[in-house]
Amino acid sequence: MFGVGLRQIFVLLMMLLWSCSSGESVSNDAAATGDTANTTSCEFANAGEACAPDGASCENTMTWCGEEISESGCNCNNGKWECWSAGAPAPCCSGCTQDEEGNACCAEHNGPDFVCGSEGQCVESLLCTAPHCCLDGADGDAYCAENYGSCSSCSNGTCTPLNCCEDAEPGESCMSLGQVCETKGEHCGEELVMSSCECVGGSWLCAMVDLAPCCTGCEQNNEGHACCAEFNTEMFFCGASGSCVEAPICDSADCCVPGEPGDTYCKDTFEECSFCIAKEGHGMCSRTACPDYCTQDVAGHDACQEENGFNYFCGSEESCIPASGCKALQCCVPGTTGNQHCAANFGDCSTCVVKDDDGRCEPMGCE
Repeated sequence: MFGVGLRQIFVLLMMLLWSCSSGESVSNDAAATGDTANTTSCEFANAGEACAPDGASCENTMTWCGEEISESGCNCNNGKWECWSAGAPAPCCSGCTQDEEGNACCAEHNGPDFVCGSEGQCVESLLCTAPHCCLDGADGDAYCAENYGSCSSCSNGTCTPLNCCEDAEPGESCMSLGQVCETKGEHCGEELVMSSCECVGGSWLCAMVDLAPCCTGCEQNNEGHACCAEFNTEMFFCGASGSCVEAPICDSADCCVPGEPGDTYCKDTFEECSFCIAKEGHGMCSRTACPDYCTQDVAGHDACQEENGFNYFCGSEESCIPASGCKALQCCVPGTTGNQHCAANFGDCSTCVVKDDDGRCEPMGCE
């Protein structure tokens, strides 16, 4: 008998240690009887053990979901302890509602990925990267409305419906009074609202958005022409007004569309130096012949004279140009004859050099 009593006491002590942890707050109402000598605590309150005085009680509490709740306790009745345990507490936010408040409760007490599910229980949102996935609540509703139309909202992690504008045709019947939907598209490299419809009086009232032409304020250079061609068609270029204009269809070989492709066409069709000139409303290939290419040395100067006349030499732009015709003694035409003139008049070290696209003897005297 003695051995059985010790085993019972050991089991009761283990149960007490489980239910009354040292870190929890303990309330003891035994002192309320006025008999402080017989005051007990839950530490020694074992079910069935003797206790005094009658009416004494203790309670173990714990913090759960942000509130202090009763976990277990004991009451002294007829000289013996009667103990109870509340059991496992209900999950946080049990009976939550699928709204912003319910989702906030689940997120606060479980983690940021938890929301209130359809059965009033906190559930963990599954990781979803699809565009129609959302988090239930106000933010999710706003996301769905922005991307799928004002009638779309977030329900169980999915935006529904996915296309509010599916049946939005001018004059067609609609169900949701005041519903607005928008059709988006790309314009000038940006995503913009292209059209919008509103449910008015049971019918869709639709309007197209008046979009400004791309490349407004363009410049008449290859970059401006390229912008107009990119956002319109290859027949557009930047006109004199700073806006994109369409080049007319022309059967002449001289016609072109200003821009890099037009320049290439002109070079291939005419001279290497030809390019597409932007005129008002159209483009024309320049037909100016390329200047003669030459080198600024005696051989180059002489070649210019041989081809064009005795007064020509190779200028600073490496093309044959005429000398000024100056009659002063130091004036000369660069080349062999010019060097001979300078050497005869200013010494063997003097040569005819190019200076400001003319010829001058230098030095003016030799030591």
